[in-house]
Amino acid sequence: MNVSFFVEAGFVLWLLIGMSLYSLAVMMKLIFESKSKGLIACKAPFEKPTTWLFDIKQHAQNTTESTIDCLQQTLTAHSYDLITEFRTSLRPLEVISACAPLLGLLGTVIGMIEAFATLSSAGSDINPSLLAGGIWKALLTTAAGLIVALPALISWHIFDRNIERNIAKINKFIINYKLP
Repeated sequence: MNVSFFVEAGFVLWLLIGMSLYSLAVMMKLIFESKSKGLIACKAPFEKPTTWLFDIKQHAQNTTESTIDCLQQTLTAHSYDLITEFRTSLRPLEVISACAPLLGLLGTVIGMIEAFATLSSAGSDINPSLLAGGIWKALLTTAAGLIVALPALISWHIFDRNIERNIAKINKFIINYKLP
């Protein structure tokens, strides 16, 4: 594959390449954050100072709330803030997994328009090779859109599932926590 291949493929492929690189960067950032926040297999998550569970435990121990109901409301609000902050980091993967196939489809439509425009300008001298340029661009962008979307969608679901597991742990901690 040479440079002219990418130039001929058009702007849609370049947008998809950019989306792919951005989604990889987001995934790497999320992996790093997940490890530090204890979302991914962490030994003693209530004891490691960077994890959500440690943060919530510290918040519970340092609270001035006098009733268990007030404490549970405070801890729930605090955990909601932590979770919302991380979930916001997942948005780019969600958007890319939805937009990449649509961009691929746009490339397909553009490629087919070009193919038929070339065919119509050929007049009575119709040659199947006239269609080939537009059709390969159409198929290439469709495949690229799916190739970009699938890893983004899968990783979004994996991170979201890890968040759900941690929400369950946090809720269990809040429900079982006793005032000192």
